[in-house]
Amino acid sequence: MLSNKQSSRSLVSFLVAWSFLILTVTGLVLYVVPQGRVAYWTHWSLAGMEKEQWAWVHMMFGGVFIVTGALHLFFNWNTFMTFLA
Repeated sequence: MLSNKQSSRSLVSFLVAWSFLILTVTGLVLYVVPQGRVAYWTHWSLAGMEKEQWAWVHMMFGGVFIVTGALHLFFNWNTFMTFLA
């Protein structure tokens, strides 16, 4: 059975990886969205989501990525410092 710390490390690593993947996809979608108000005037959507919804998902997972990235660094601090030395 995994210890509680090992389980937490696994969960945090999983969340960092998935939030990065989602940020990559939403970032690419937001990159190809028509500029400015054109997306609103044309009622642009992809996979049933409009530009503002894609931006909202991108911002929320950006927050998840920052928090879980900090936790990942906390859980792996000794390994990180050994790597830098």
